[in-house]
Amino acid sequence: MKILIKQIAKFFVQSLKFTLFLLRVVWHRAYINPIKRQYHGTVAVLANGPSLKGVIPTLQTDPVFQGVDYIVMNYFAFEDIFFKIKPIHYCLADPMFFKETHRKQEAQHLFAVLQKNVDWDLNIYIPSVYLNAFKAFSHLSNPHLHIVPLNYLEYKGFERFRFFFYRKGMAIPRIETVAQMCIYVGINSGYSTVRVYGVDHNFFETLCVDENNHLCNRDTHFYDKKEVSLKPLKRNDNGKYWKVSEYIAYWGRLFESHDILADYSKYSNVTILNCTKSSFIDSYERES
Repeated sequence: MKILIKQIAKFFVQSLKFTLFLLRVVWHRAYINPIKRQYHGTVAVLANGPSLKGVIPTLQTDPVFQGVDYIVMNYFAFEDIFFKIKPIHYCLADPMFFKETHRKQEAQHLFAVLQKNVDWDLNIYIPSVYLNAFKAFSHLSNPHLHIVPLNYLEYKGFERFRFFFYRKGMAIPRIETVAQMCIYVGINSGYSTVRVYGVDHNFFETLCVDENNHLCNRDTHFYDKKEVSLKPLKRNDNGKYWKVSEYIAYWGRLFESHDILADYSKYSNVTILNCTKSSFIDSYERES
């Protein structure tokens, strides 16, 4: 009897969550799929991890990259290789690209590069909730740049319907890092294989707390020109220092989202290959 009551209660809870989710879909007009399933073959996601530094010199020489499309992110346009490989997809998820933050100067520099120098068709994916803010903040008018606002609703409800709504573009896994947005775009764009580079995610190796009770780390990226020093970690959304509890919880959610993306890729018959040798991610098949 207790088991039956629990099952009934669970059904009503899931029904309520599902109903509220559908109402949000209607409210946000998220029933139109922003991603066209028009690509095929292989796409390579070039993330920001330090290991990408060793990959970049091989992009034009290694046979594995022949005929491959690219998804890049954040400040990749600052690299010379950006104009040689001419990616088709560009993902921006961080609030610093949609409003004024302590990194405004860098963001505006990126927009200037995209505005003046991109002479090929480039899809720029952003969260739909930031569409108007992005247009006002970036002032992009280059006709080669196509802004694609992704429906950023997190699915709630019956688990059996989750991947249906992902595939229709009405919902998206919780995005904790822009690399996850890139993987989602790769799956939904029609590619059969998504190769992922630069997703080291080894942020725990140098974590510590300083004498001021600030959580510190070496936040390294492939584009770093000199050795990165240990420094307090600040949030990009509000500029405040990370609390240890918040930071660990954040990374827990991040790895869980990778697990969901891995399951979604199998549902979609898409192969995801983690080509980052030092990666902490255990969700995807690793390149042998």
